[in-house]
Order: sequence, then structure tokens, then C-alpha cells
Amino acid sequence: MSSHSKEDTSATKQKPHIDSERIVELASSFSTTDVGYGRDEHGRLAGWQEWAHGHPQKENTVHVCNGRHEWEMANDSNRRKGEDHQQLLSVVSWNTLSETWYELDCRSGGYAHTPREYGVWEGRFPLLIRWISRLRPDILVLQEVDFERFDSHLLPRLREMGYEGLVQTNRKQRPDQPCGVATFWLRDKLELLDQRSFSRSLAAHFRYKNNDKKHVCLANIHLESSQSETGANKRARQLNSPLEWAARVAPSSSVIVCGDCNTGADSSLFHVLRTHRWHGHDFASVYEHPATSETLPVNRATFAVPRHHYVIDHMLYSHDSTTLNAVLNALTRDEIDEHLGSGFDKGFPNEFCPSDHLPIGAVFDVRGTNDEADDTTASSRPPLGEGRRKELECQWQVLQAEKPPHRKGLPTPEEIEARREYSRKVKAWKSGFEGNVAETEFAEALIKG
Repeated sequence: MSSHSKEDTSATKQKPHIDSERIVELASSFSTTDVGYGRDEHGRLAGWQEWAHGHPQKENTVHVCNGRHEWEMANDSNRRKGEDHQQLLSVVSWNTLSETWYELDCRSGGYAHTPREYGVWEGRFPLLIRWISRLRPDILVLQEVDFERFDSHLLPRLREMGYEGLVQTNRKQRPDQPCGVATFWLRDKLELLDQRSFSRSLAAHFRYKNNDKKHVCLANIHLESSQSETGANKRARQLNSPLEWAARVAPSSSVIVCGDCNTGADSSLFHVLRTHRWHGHDFASVYEHPATSETLPVNRATFAVPRHHYVIDHMLYSHDSTTLNAVLNALTRDEIDEHLGSGFDKGFPNEFCPSDHLPIGAVFDVRGTNDEADDTTASSRPPLGEGRRKELECQWQVLQAEKPPHRKGLPTPEEIEARREYSRKVKAWKSGFEGNVAETEFAEALIKG
């Protein structure tokens, strides 16, 4: 197990709040030459060092668990310790390779590297359970789960291991879409409060059973795979839906987003997540913390078949209410050498790994949702800093400059629509502060004049 600690004396920059349509527009930019091609001699994306330098928790010590054994030991150690450590939350995300998609790809010549006995579901399922039993996170999020296999295999077996689970609702289950995402949680630790299925995502709101002031919203995502402008726009809109839901249903909860994003960290989607608040959420990426520089999701791949190694699985968290404690690097050095080698000739699934993706994971300290801030009076809340007050005042002045002029007489249909559009912009601006009482109250004061 390795760790990283680095002093940071720089102030975290405030991210701008803009309406969701503008966010989606910015996140939808696409270029076939911009994503995944610029890598340094260590295999890291060209911008990774800059992203790591700007990580809002870069000064924190974060432990890297190399391989399942180190992760298993760290998890067990935390569970044996006192109540403070039991507040930690471990999350693992894994695209487990749909049985249906595997069989279809085999018919067209795919997965030729995988011996048949390690590719069929009957061969992969026991190995998948062995991996999960060693990882044993508090929350397990899976993508490419066949609906039939969720009911017949996964849910019954994971219930035996102490989990409860959800899969996307029936409206997602069409003949041309036999699989979806599924979320499982340890039922002795977490209580499900609410959930909602969207296109290519499943959002869930949990509460700690031993601390009802600690809540977490988790978005399990498997975004559009098409590498085109249309695909980029779909990915942005698919991510927008669970984020909007989380801001509305549990505005003060910690939020974790994880899954198969079908795009890299150098895409416009991730640029927006780094530089803007999305529905008020201020995210940091797990695998952009400086401690993760030698992990597979940074310098190698999370998806690996021969000749195609990509990093497309990601995990993000709201860093203002959540602290990153540890990360999973799924393979040891020896396992990397044996099963991936130094080039692109090897891949999964095989007798070692049951999917063409590797799991990613992290341990978080959820500082809390309804923590004592809910019980404090307005006079005891931390005051809004002068710099932030001026920033919000500037934003309001810019917004006021867009206000349509009023004239005497009945307004025209165009004027009515312009006023409605302005009202929507004001509401979107205010909604960006949900979960921050001081900012919300200051914004309301500005609006009232």
C-alpha cells in the first residue's frame, strides 16, 4: 500500500454556476483528435499533471491499494476499528460485460482471445462472485447487467453476501436493450431512501443506519458509446439527469458519480466537471489525485482487449462534503505483468478476470449531509467570505444586464417569452447554490434588491 501527502497553500478557485442547458452545451463539444491520444512517457494523459496539481484535496494523504489483497485488508481493518472508521464508505464500480453483448460479439469474431469456457456466463459468474467477495465494498455499482441475470443470479447470490440491490426499471428493458446498470449496498450499513432510473443511469439516495445525519447520493452511469458530436451530447444529457435529481431530492447530500463513461478524462465532459458546478455539485475525480499517478486508471486502462486499451471508467465525488481516503488499483505489479504485459496484445476476459473491464474503487469519509448545519441558527452559520460575496454580486450584475426592458402597455408575445426566459435564468442561477445556506440566502437578498 502506498500513500501520498503534499502540502497545498493555494486557495481553491470558485467554480462558476451556469444553467444546465449551457453546461450540457459546453460538455457536448467533440473532436476525434482531442481525446485519448496525447500521453506522456508514463502513459498518463497529457493534461493529467495539471489536473492533479489542481485537485482540491491534493494535500490530503490518500492510500493506494494495489491489488485485491491490499484493498481487502484495508476494508477489513476499517470495519474492525471504532465508529469513526465505520463512517468510511467504500465504493466499487465495474462494467461486468453483458452476456448478451458477449455472445453477439463472438458471432462477429470478437473475443477470439478468450477461451470459450472463460467467456460464457456459466464460466464467468463464479469468478465474478469471487472478485466481489474479496472487494466487498459498502456500495457495489455494476454496468452491463443483463436483466434476466440480475434476477436469476446476481441479486440472490449477493443477498446471501449481505447486500440488497436495484436494477434499472422495466421501461429500460426492451428487446434491443437487454441490460442496464445495477446498484447493490450492504443492508446492515445503509438504508435506501429513494431511487430513480434515467436513460443509462440509476440514481440512489442512502442514509447511514448508525448515523442518520449522514446521507449519500450515488449515480451509477453507463453513458452513450457513440464517438461523435451526437454521442457527446447524449453523454452530457445522460449525466445531467441524475445530477439534477440529486440536487432536488437531497441537496445537502454527498454525491458520488461512477461508472462507464465511454469517454476519457481529456474530453469536454470532464473539462466541464473540473471547471464548473453542475446543478450545484462541485466534483473532484478520484483518479486525478496525485497519489494515483501509478494506477491503471491513470497510466494504462480500465478496458482491455487485445489492441484496444482505454481508460473510460471514472469515479467522481463532491469534495466539499466528502474526503477521499483510499483508492483501488485493481491489479498488483505481478498481475499486470502476467495478464496485461507491456504492450497491447493481451486483454480480458480470461481465467483471471471475468470482464473486459477492470473494477475501479475508492474509500470516502462522508463528512455529511444533515450534519449539525441543519440544527444551527442563521447567526451561527459560517459567514460568506468577502471574495465570494463580490463574485456573486458580479454574477448578479451580469444577469441583471440581460433583463428585458419593461414598457407601458400590453406586452407582445415575444416580450412575454423574453421575460419567462429571464425568469428561468434567475431560477437556474439561484438553484446552483442549493445545499449552501449562506450562498442561497445571499442570492435571495440580491434578487429581492
